[in-house]
Amino acid sequence: MKPAVGDKVFILYKDQLSETTVLSLGRKYFKIKDKYGREEQVAFDTFKGGRWRIQDSFNDIVYISEQAYLDELEYSKLFSNLREVINFRNRVLPLSLDQLRRITAILEEQDL
Repeated sequence: MKPAVGDKVFILYKDQLSETTVLSLGRKYFKIKDKYGREEQVAFDTFKGGRWRIQDSFNDIVYISEQAYLDELEYSKLFSNLREVINFRNRVLPLSLDQLRRITAILEEQDL
């Protein structure tokens, strides 16, 4: 996924999402300014699930849209909740047979 110069993207830095603009495009990277005015390079090949990783940064993430960020938050929450329900120890799984069948069907669709 390649953005165009002038496109709005969103950078997540220390749990704060802020809007920024694509400044320039290269062959492998595009440049943005972070919230402190520093230019950052973002590699095209780090694109996955609506986001990129900033080069030389473990924590900073650039999202293609604010919705991509919100979707990732929702996915994490739902997955965590599902894991909590399934990862039971010494307790009965609080799901009905019908619910388990539906979950199994979804997992089979994904070849898991």
